[in-house]
Amino acid sequence: MSNTSESLNEIYSKINKAEILNDLNPKVQGDYIELDCPVCHEQGAAFIYENGIEIECNKKNNCGQKTTLWNYVQERGNFSQQDTLKELARLANYILPATVSSFEDFHEFCANQKETDLVTLVFDFYKTQLFEPCGQIALKYLTDKRGYTREDIIKMDLGFNPGYKATCDFLIPKGILPTGVDSLFNFLKTRDSHPLVFPYRDKSRRITALWGRTLDQNIEEKYLPYTKTTKSFPFNMDKAFGAKELIAVEGYFDPMIATARGLKNVIGLGGAHLTKDHLKVIFDSPCKRIFLALDNDKAGSDGTEKSIKLLSQTNIEVFVVTLPNGIKDPDELIVKQGIDTFSKLITNASSISTWLPKRIKDKHDIQTNIGYKDALNEAVLAGKQIKDKFESDKFLKQAADIFDVPLETLTTEIDTAKKEDQKKLQLKNIDNYLSKASLLFKDGKINELSAHLTQNKPILISEANCIEVAPYTLDDLRSDLDMKIDGLETGYSELDKLTRIGNEAITLVGGRPSHGKTTFMLNLFVNMIATYKDQHFYFFS
Repeated sequence: MSNTSESLNEIYSKINKAEILNDLNPKVQGDYIELDCPVCHEQGAAFIYENGIEIECNKKNNCGQKTTLWNYVQERGNFSQQDTLKELARLANYILPATVSSFEDFHEFCANQKETDLVTLVFDFYKTQLFEPCGQIALKYLTDKRGYTREDIIKMDLGFNPGYKATCDFLIPKGILPTGVDSLFNFLKTRDSHPLVFPYRDKSRRITALWGRTLDQNIEEKYLPYTKTTKSFPFNMDKAFGAKELIAVEGYFDPMIATARGLKNVIGLGGAHLTKDHLKVIFDSPCKRIFLALDNDKAGSDGTEKSIKLLSQTNIEVFVVTLPNGIKDPDELIVKQGIDTFSKLITNASSISTWLPKRIKDKHDIQTNIGYKDALNEAVLAGKQIKDKFESDKFLKQAADIFDVPLETLTTEIDTAKKEDQKKLQLKNIDNYLSKASLLFKDGKINELSAHLTQNKPILISEANCIEVAPYTLDDLRSDLDMKIDGLETGYSELDKLTRIGNEAITLVGGRPSHGKTTFMLNLFVNMIATYKDQHFYFFS
């Protein structure tokens, strides 16, 4: 993504859409704004989502036109592409970074805008085809096989691919040649096997990619992309981005049907577990709590465990949703038992401190010594990863009860494991610090070395100070005294019978002012020079 695209996402998140569209008589209606259509001008016929950029007219029979916030501002002010960006930034009180003004970056941004417009155009065409005769096979699959109503299907934002030729025939009159289609829709020619189409959108609801779903249950790959894409942004996050609570599911149809039935904070992971890329997106959102509602199979249980490990090091609260026996996934539950049943499961979800100990127990045969030991070891590993103190304490109590082990013993084991991990991390940080310093010294980069030592010294000290120091015992003292080397003679025979000037120690000479401390020390200095001719002595005053 170019710097300009990133800046535009920031602008869209900050901009007051109702204020910008004031001349269209905006009326805020929950998560969308009702508008007069800028094309057919019918009052209240158009809308734009609060976190979206598309202005769409609901008057399907006579208008049904769609435009973007970008195009609307550009046409209203008769701006160039670059001036449109500057105007949107001004309206959002956003200062554009200097890198945005570079020719290369803006050129890349404009190319991305054209690709997004083309993908949107094609998907809008596919949406109409779903209700044409060619799309009846997909409609039958959705209603008969999956149990969706016509209202569900409309709300789920689905389309049907009538084939490569039909797509090109639609685009050619609009000035887009097959070569242009091929360069963007890399896999379109081979996607007849996956004709049920749905869009992947970013947090501003712009379509970034199209995906296809097969209608043939015998095909192993159920979902395949039409364009180059990534799963780093959770599916359906565009609708759930402002939510403080997120419900994470595996697939794509689970969040689609949940949203269609009124539950708008469901995101699809596109796999059996949460990833670090997903977590970055979630951190940028207001989310404070996640419900893991993954599939009711081994992959779902394993994925739930992996996701918990990833989330347990954050400040996000984690709960686990357990689906009823015989129900494969949230999609099936919602269709068969209704959205209220799914919502009730969310309300009664288990905390990780409750779910995880039971999960560990079920994975092992704790009736055998080996199984019991493996389960305990796994409980220690899981317990040390839980950052939240409240959840950690609950986990300890649950695990101690399930495995019939004293709470104090389990607590000690986990605390020891945590300290060991901390020590390893501290030593690793120190090693990295010293290794870099050594390389800079070896390469003769004195200035960089000096900067590295100065900038990172506080880190080194803090890491070193955190390393546990072994206690100095009475036995250690006796051993050190036995190894002690005699100190230096003072040159005063009677004084030497009582004490010596100790090696590797500081000797203090004390007395009131003007009682001869300095004179005495100068005499000691002279005596030692005479006695120890092969050693060096320094006097500071």
